[in-house]
Amino acid sequence: MSHSDISVGDVEATGHVMVGHGNRINSPEIKIVMPLNRKISTIIEVPSIAIQIDPFAVREVIELCHAEFDDGSYIHTVDLDTLIIPLEEKHKLNDMCPDFWDEVISPEFESKFSDFEAFLKKRENNDLLLKIESMARNINRELLAKRKKNIDVEFQEIIQDIGKAVLKSQYERLRTKQETIDFFFYYLYSQCLLGKKTALEKSKC
Repeated sequence: MSHSDISVGDVEATGHVMVGHGNRINSPEIKIVMPLNRKISTIIEVPSIAIQIDPFAVREVIELCHAEFDDGSYIHTVDLDTLIIPLEEKHKLNDMCPDFWDEVISPEFESKFSDFEAFLKKRENNDLLLKIESMARNINRELLAKRKKNIDVEFQEIIQDIGKAVLKSQYERLRTKQETIDFFFYYLYSQCLLGKKTALEKSKC
């Protein structure tokens, strides 16, 4: 069969090329599916701290959290337990700026942390909780492995840069969920899932 005998038809949304689709030259219509050699990166790097994360895993939990919890309908019931989470010690251990916590995280986000934890512990949200814990472990493993190389970067900058990298990687899907992204990563830090753990956190987590 010569090249003139084959016509290239449509490119399907699934990432395949239709070859011979619509050919009417002395033969029945034929359809040969050829996968396109297309590579889609599933890993991104946060340039400022040179750690790699899976943005699709993060997006999945962000979208679920946004849809199921961060819709403004939560009822605040419990304050953050600063005895189990000794903030002053935690900030010093991780080089987190206390002023950033007090002026940004505390007034805007902290009141929701305990409610979000209660939300995740509901039986119907067990799968989401497991996904979050697995994803956080992967990020933290990468983060702690390179922390000494980034010791001049304060921890709130690291959190912000991770959130920005995730947002940029899938902007069209996540651009309306920036508040949820910020809240999510602040929550991970507050609940000893990101950063170094204090001795008390190690005994509780």
